Amino acid sequence: MDYCRQYGVGKPHYNLRILASRKNGASSAPMLSRTWGLAGFTSNSKAGTFLSKANGINLGANLIWIILKFALPDVIIKAHKNNGTDGVFSTTFHELGHASHFKKVGSRYWIKYINYIITYGTFNKVKVPYGDGHGKNAGTCALGEAWANYFGYTLTLKEFGANNRIISPSGFENFDPVKRPNNNSINPIRGGWEGWIPAGIMLDITDSNRDLVRTGYYDNVSGYSTKNIFDALDSGVESPQAFRDRLLRENSNRDSNDIKELFKAYYWE
Repeated sequence: MDYCRQYGVGKPHYNLRILASRKNGASSAPMLSRTWGLAGFTSNSKAGTFLSKANGINLGANLIWIILKFALPDVIIKAHKNNGTDGVFSTTFHELGHASHFKKVGSRYWIKYINYIITYGTFNKVKVPYGDGHGKNAGTCALGEAWANYFGYTLTLKEFGANNRIISPSGFENFDPVKRPNNNSINPIRGGWEGWIPAGIMLDITDSNRDLVRTGYYDNVSGYSTKNIFDALDSGVESPQAFRDRLLRENSNRDSNDIKELFKAYYWE
């Protein structure tokens, strides 16, 4: 199925280099074949740091050299059999969501994303490697992860419905925003998830449910589409606030006050 055409999302590069591993752990979209040698990945040690923090891959210098010389993967997928079809599907489309975003914004943008993880990330299997949200380019990371989580989970529910182990419709809806700085970047909790990355905000923008986001703040936004979301993920849009402003500008300021209140609810005002 052509999900990109169905949802109005730009396709990734046709010649992506995808490294699939049968091991457990996190996946990532470093886009190495297109970012190597730029301001972020300028040495084997920096690449090793990123792979460790983003994927939990701890390699010796020789193996890192081999990966960089012969593979330069754009997307790394961890596909252990215990993850199941639904888990591998969700992870794959999360990372392909990143790849579509990359094609639109380019290498210079992506390097800021990568450098944030290299500089501030800490590998933690529970709370993932995105730091506490205080550092330079934290907004770029927050926006990129919000998009990829939204896209991956949307397609998982589209493909599997509620019959999956990854996300339920109610769990997708139930996101608790956390104020930065906080080491809780994205964390599943009972019946939902939470974090300083506004991973639930794009669903709130596109759905028609009026639900409580946090005390004093409701989601009153409706009428936007996934295409509207992706259209606003332009080069130069490097934070949730910049995304908000671009989204409003491209859609005649529809629900402007409600959109601004929603971003305030997620602590990105």
